[in-house]
Amino acid sequence: MSTGFDKKYFGTDKILEWYVAWKTARRLWKEGHVVYSPHLNNIFFNSIMSHSEWVKKGLSMLDVCDAIYFLPNWEKSKGSKIEYDYAKKKNKKIVFI
Repeated sequence: MSTGFDKKYFGTDKILEWYVAWKTARRLWKEGHVVYSPHLNNIFFNSIMSHSEWVKKGLSMLDVCDAIYFLPNWEKSKGSKIEYDYAKKKNKKIVFI
């Protein structure tokens, strides 16, 4: 899953984004998908790596995924745009939620 994530902002909107990501991940798991969400998997570890390191690790995870799901407002995220371009280049299934 991909959506915007700004480690410098942890207000109400960020909590709502985490909630939407969590609800979507739960739904996808119930449908039989194995879900990797950097948004959720790394929720408490943002300060340990730079943005470029997170993107690099995320792209390596995308390499083993069959599809990528983009949550609302993904296009506002620099990282999500990189993931989108990478997914297109690798012919991954792209789903907009």
